[in-house]
Amino acid sequence: MGPEPNENSPETVEELIDIYLDEILKIHPHGPYCFVGWSMGGVIAHGLSAQLRARGEQIQMLAMLDSYPFEESHRNITLASEENVRLALQFLDIRTDPDRPEPKTAEEVAALFLEGIDISQIPQSAVYGQKDQRNLAKVFLQVTLRNMAMLQKYIPCKSDTDILFIRAAAKGGDASEGVRFDNPEQWKNYTSGRVMVCEQAARHQDMLKTGNIEKISFILNDYLKKSREEGGGVPYGFPLNPSDSRCAHEVK
Repeated sequence: MGPEPNENSPETVEELIDIYLDEILKIHPHGPYCFVGWSMGGVIAHGLSAQLRARGEQIQMLAMLDSYPFEESHRNITLASEENVRLALQFLDIRTDPDRPEPKTAEEVAALFLEGIDISQIPQSAVYGQKDQRNLAKVFLQVTLRNMAMLQKYIPCKSDTDILFIRAAAKGGDASEGVRFDNPEQWKNYTSGRVMVCEQAARHQDMLKTGNIEKISFILNDYLKKSREEGGGVPYGFPLNPSDSRCAHEVK
């Protein structure tokens, strides 16, 4: 869809999944397939896996990095409500500067979230034309809010694919309050396969940064190796985690 919404941009997650699927099939028309998605990307990866399984294809790995669907009871909530702004700050473990006012809107939370992302590392080929960093930040703020609105309306398809879920464990506040945004068990509603959860000592927005991505890659490589040895799916006896990653547990 590109980073900057336009008249041709998809308006739903389903449309976005179809675009990805068309491109994937052009390059790799048959499985086995491996998918890894961070944040909303994990939700898209699940949708791709469900469509490919419906075609009879094999999914070698479906890994989600701190990716969550909206619970059914929360699809009509107001994202910008005071409560949800507070929960979003806890989920992202964003500590606001005492000299700055507390964010009160979804736009202000998204802006704080993007402050922690090094936009300069995004290849210029991923944007239309040469944009200065300030304009590029505005574009990504617009995309972030658009994606959240799309995700809130999306109901994942049911599949039979096993899920490897790597949860960002560094979250603020009372964990019981964050269930709206932080509950890997939700995926049991959308798969008849196994859901294996590992925890990584990182914030949601820091998972792909140097120092974290290497540890996550270790988990993914170990998973793939054992999965191939056992013929697919979540391998038993998995994983061999780095010392600062909590041992995997299965969601029942």
